[in-house]
Amino acid sequence: GNFIASNMDADKSAIVQYYATKGYPDAVITSAEVVPLDEESTESTRYVNIVYTINEGELWTIGEITFSGNTIFTDEEIYSLISVSEGERYNSERITNIYESIASLYYDNGYVYSVVYPQITKEEGNRVSIEFLITEGVQTKVEEVRINGLTKTKPYVLERELAFKVGDVFSRSAFIQSQQNMYNTSLLKNISASLYPGKSED
Repeated sequence: GNFIASNMDADKSAIVQYYATKGYPDAVITSAEVVPLDEESTESTRYVNIVYTINEGELWTIGEITFSGNTIFTDEEIYSLISVSEGERYNSERITNIYESIASLYYDNGYVYSVVYPQITKEEGNRVSIEFLITEGVQTKVEEVRINGLTKTKPYVLERELAFKVGDVFSRSAFIQSQQNMYNTSLLKNISASLYPGKSED
């Protein structure tokens, strides 16, 4: 394909991220060179090789996995979302998936102000311990629904597509499903949705 120099930074990031999913979180690109291929180039086309030099680092494995701060959901409920085991290769993608699963559990039950933070600590023996720090916040309910931007369609037509109603405990999955339901009516060219704080704390 055509050489685009600005794509090299994205490629370097992608390579490093790939290594992090295979147990090598310390991998770095030490150099990236563009080498002209004069013998293969023509008057209309210049060919180059792109050479990335990689320092892979050492293989890391998963150590202890813990979590703290949960009072609303039991330890068993949180543990059921943890899909990696001690001794496995470190995989940044799977750690992210666990973080998102825990966050979704809270968001789907109205805790939109909850925060889940994975604290990763490197230990001796090339092991990585992971603690998910959870701040729960208060449970929220839907106070109001506003539908703006309509010129041809009446709001009640789209309100029928909502997967929740005013007074319900907020659910992110219902929030997303409502957007999809609206779009599936084929009445809208585009839709974007946002959350705003209500008048009351919850």
